Amino acid sequence: MKSKSEIIFVDSIDDDMCRILVGDPAMPADFPLILLPAGACEGDFFLITITPRPDLKKQAIEETLKLLEDLGDNP
Repeated sequence: MKSKSEIIFVDSIDDDMCRILVGDPAMPADFPLILLPAGACEGDFFLITITPRPDLKKQAIEETLKLLEDLGDNP
């Protein structure tokens, strides 16, 4: 699985959330403001990149299986 990048536009900011427009045609989405760089404001454009982390997925599965094993037949 490859990384995916997309340009986003910050349409509005309200407290700790912002409304971004993604792609062409622009699709609105709510987005946590904390994930944007400090000083981000309405009208800014950003490049967002999403990178798969199969190592973290594998770790989470292993931890879950360990917890289930520790519970045994008496959850």
